[in-house]
Amino acid sequence: MMELQWGKKYRVSAFLLCLMGVLLSACANKSVSGQLSGKSKHWEVALAYQYQDESDGSEKVTVKYLGKDVLVVGNVLVKIKDSSNNTTNHQNVMLDEKGTAIIESVVQPNANPEKKNVQVELQWNGFKEVVSLK
Repeated sequence: MMELQWGKKYRVSAFLLCLMGVLLSACANKSVSGQLSGKSKHWEVALAYQYQDESDGSEKVTVKYLGKDVLVVGNVLVKIKDSSNNTTNHQNVMLDEKGTAIIESVVQPNANPEKKNVQVELQWNGFKEVVSLK
């Protein structure tokens, strides 16, 4: 009889220990992800981001030229500015034959990794447009 009660105590303790481990591991993995997009007269821009924790993150920016003649665009300068005034410059971005370029980056998230009020400035052939992403 004593042996049976002792076994139950261990089972309950082991179950509670496993449950606490699962809860703590879920709290430790603070993943933030999202997507923003916007459009201007000549450009369509989408930003997808995912941050695993405070030191690891990735961003993928897709820019698409909406004009008719993609060949005359040439190299594009893409400047990305977030609400914390962090700016990332991507120079000499080349578009494919469909007028699209994909820029992937590994980034270190700031203290507030949620993206809000992102402005993307595109410069090409002496022209400049700003696309607001929401």
